[in-house]
Formats: sequence, structure tokens, C-alpha cells
Amino acid sequence: MPARQEVATRANFVQSLERVLPDKKANFLEIPPSARNLHASVTSRNMNDDFQQQARRAILAYLEHLGAAKLEPLLLLFAPGARVHSPLYGTQSAPHFFQRLLNETARSQLELQALYFSDHKPEACARCHYHWTLRTGRRTTFEVVDVFTFDAEGKITELKIIYDTHPVRKEIANE
Repeated sequence: MPARQEVATRANFVQSLERVLPDKKANFLEIPPSARNLHASVTSRNMNDDFQQQARRAILAYLEHLGAAKLEPLLLLFAPGARVHSPLYGTQSAPHFFQRLLNETARSQLELQALYFSDHKPEACARCHYHWTLRTGRRTTFEVVDVFTFDAEGKITELKIIYDTHPVRKEIANE
């Protein structure tokens, strides 16, 4: 239900209760904070829409550049000092992580399955199927969720890569 409609519905409900129970004021009802301040909610929602558009563009560019192994355009999406947390490579600076990943990769193909956006933080997630061929010729495919944190300029400040490493480690073992 849209925020305005939800607030209007709650207001109508409170008014009808006040008519039925005139000696009881509506203050006995706990109105959630999101319904108390419609202006803040709508402003936040508009800012969130802008964030979602900006984050969507950055994530799609990220997937495109990673799949094409284009290091420089990929790194332009990241803020200075950005960190990447990988279950396979550990925590590293974005330039170091992607240089290493691309050096070990013969081919990457990422199939976007879904995008998710936080309502409370400048974060978004991309769920993908990742088809990864290493320079050694070994191949693996797995589902991955990338959690992106953005700064006010829309640059990625942190990337958390989440996937089950057990099958991946098995498939790329003995390198």
C-alpha cells in the first residue's frame, strides 16, 4: 500500500474510533513513526527513488565492465579507498581485488537475477548467476549476491561478495 494511502487509511480508522468512543481520544492508538510524519516519509521515498536509479545504473555498469574484463571503467565506479570483501580472496582495496580477479580470469559471464534496494541505507544488492572460467581452464558456475554500499556521489565505497565457497573451491582446486 502506498505511504499516502496507508496514512489516509489510518487517519480514517482513528476518526471512526473517535466517533464510536468519544470519551476515548485516539491517543490510545500507537501510530507508527512512518505514519506520523508523512512529509518526511514522502521526501525519503523520493530520495530513495533517486538513489535506486543511481544505484541501478552503477550496478549494471559494474556487471557489464566485470563481464568484459574492463578494469579502468570498473574502478571508476568505486570511491577512493573502497574495499571489497570476498569469501575467496579476503578483504582488499578495490583496485587490488579486481586486478587480481581479472588476472586469474579467462572469462566471466554474469546473469543478473534480481536487484534489491535498502529503504534505510545507501545499499543495494545484485543476485546473479556467475559463470567463471579461470586462466587454468577450470570452470565453475554459482549464485552470488553482491552487496553494494554507496557514497553521496553514487560511488561504491564497499562491496561484499556473498556465495557458498564450498562447491567453488572444489571445482577450482589443484591450480
